[in-house]
Amino acid sequence: MKYPKDLTGLRFGRLTVIDKVGITNQGARGSRSVWRCKCDCGNYKDVIRNSLVCGNTKSCGCLEEETKKSMHIKHGMAKTRLYRIWCGMRDRCNRSNNSDYTHYGGRGIKVCSEWDGDFTKFKEWAIQNGYTEDLTIDRINTDGDYCPENCRWATRKEQTRNRQITKKISIAEIAEIDGISYQEAYNKYVLRK
Repeated sequence: MKYPKDLTGLRFGRLTVIDKVGITNQGARGSRSVWRCKCDCGNYKDVIRNSLVCGNTKSCGCLEEETKKSMHIKHGMAKTRLYRIWCGMRDRCNRSNNSDYTHYGGRGIKVCSEWDGDFTKFKEWAIQNGYTEDLTIDRINTDGDYCPENCRWATRKEQTRNRQITKKISIAEIAEIDGISYQEAYNKYVLRK
């Protein structure tokens, strides 16, 4: 869309252009006109023309803050052990640079679509199936995916018996099983010796 030279009165997202306040020199990129805008929230912001017309700036910053806040209050459990278990499960299966990826995603093990994209669905299943802080998520069939039909909550001892390889267990796996950080697991099981 082609915009007129004078942007006064035009709306861009939450911003309404009030008037031109000057020109800024951006070196090799040339000069750009700067426009004073009033945001729907009442704040004022000076914005370079290109940022307005290209859609890069849509508010005084309040939109980004609202978006960030809504992301973090989606379920309110981002700092819980259950949320760390969910993240760890997805990380091992989806992120190839995870140290345990070869034992999970690298072997074709996935997190079911119901859980992969929705922590609240995983949380509902966890509560309905007896999750407590001392239990860990365990796949009944170690070659199967993380899904309601193949998972249960187990003690650490029960889970160790169900492992594909019971002789070696990484500190990262111990941390995930215990629901603690890698450093806490290292301190607890390696430095304690």
